[in-house]
Amino acid sequence: SRQTIFKGISGTDEFQARAVYGNELMTDSVYYASYNDNGKVRCYKDLVKDNKDKDSPKRSRNTKRKRKIGWCQGDVIKVCLDLDRWKCTFYLNNKKVRKSISVQRGRMYYPIISYAGKCKYELIHFE
Repeated sequence: SRQTIFKGISGTDEFQARAVYGNELMTDSVYYASYNDNGKVRCYKDLVKDNKDKDSPKRSRNTKRKRKIGWCQGDVIKVCLDLDRWKCTFYLNNKKVRKSISVQRGRMYYPIISYAGKCKYELIHFE
């Protein structure tokens, strides 16, 4: 029998060069990353681990920052792809999600929203 293996957007090299802000299904992961067309990781940032580090008891009360992890109903995700600088920046509810990440030069990029469950999407603005 043939077994189907789900690799997600990050693990599917057939998508070629890509930038991802998401999570792996059935996990508590949240990350952003970029990949070359050969599947090589350019940048990867684990946002769950980063959030836990920010809330570490070793940090003083004045520098402790909490970030919401994951997305909820009504959240707005914005993706800005700068093809002059070859950078991608993700925003959650108009707040930048960490730093911009580099993307591979000279490649085609296509927007993808991928989610499991009962979801509705709306394209608010596209240039």
